[in-house]
Amino acid sequence: MKSLYSNKRINYLIDRSGVVQMIQNGIPKNDFFIQKIRALEK
Repeated sequence: MKSLYSNKRINYLIDRSGVVQMIQNGIPKNDFFIQKIRALEK
């Protein structure tokens, strides 16, 4: 069962229109992601 799931984390930042703005492998830096989200809100 374990072989079916990857141990890697992938994070996607998707805007309100459904366009993927950023893909990040690994554990995200929360402050960096929050800055990107705020930039999309403008």
